[in-house]
Amino acid sequence: IRGYSTLSESMSPEQNFKFLNAYLKRIGPIIKSHNGFINQFMGDGIMALFQHSADDALLASIEIKKAVTIYNTNRKTKGRAPLIVGIGIHSGPLTMGIIGDEERMDAGVVSDTVNISSRMEGLTKHFRASVVVSHDTLLRLSGKNKFNYRALGKVQVKGRNQAFKVYEFYDGDSEKSILLKQETITDFNQGLQLYFGQDFTQAATYFNKVLETIPEDEAAKIYLKHCAENMVRGVSDDWTGVEMMFRK
Repeated sequence: IRGYSTLSESMSPEQNFKFLNAYLKRIGPIIKSHNGFINQFMGDGIMALFQHSADDALLASIEIKKAVTIYNTNRKTKGRAPLIVGIGIHSGPLTMGIIGDEERMDAGVVSDTVNISSRMEGLTKHFRASVVVSHDTLLRLSGKNKFNYRALGKVQVKGRNQAFKVYEFYDGDSEKSILLKQETITDFNQGLQLYFGQDFTQAATYFNKVLETIPEDEAAKIYLKHCAENMVRGVSDDWTGVEMMFRK
């Protein structure tokens, strides 16, 4: 949940519990219905595991987004601020076991997969995207052509030496948002291709075209800014275009 600290400041501890439980009772069953299970509750966030297929995780994320939209309609009638959620998905091996001591034990997972999943979720804040998916997950999707998505480039996240290709999946967004992103996806992709080819002047024209249609498109804004900076400062011989993310 984005901005949870601000939301919680206006609520008592009891109201906070009621708020979180009202939210979780809407999304918990969605995860279960897509063959997943919640491994951990973390206040304003959750960690869910899907052991059968990446498609299950993605379908659950889309349905969660739609459920939050309906919930926000409810909240609006009561004069409450809408919720914004970000979901990150990554695929890979992990080990589940018992963690703790003789006095307190709990089931937990240990894996780099979990850490990268957390970084994918963090990227939803950076790009202001609803769902960010790693390339590893994209490769595991059995029906990726059934979804609406676009590449967001390559990022290197905190604590990792390897860069990742990441993607935004937006089927859970509003119908208007989906249509606009589909309308501009050719220009956005062309802009990315030119950007990584170091043709920043031409890349900027395509990102500008995207912003003419979707002024709030954060990804296009980010790359347009990078184009301007690179045109002024130039780039080194070993420039790769990887977005460096030093914050979670």
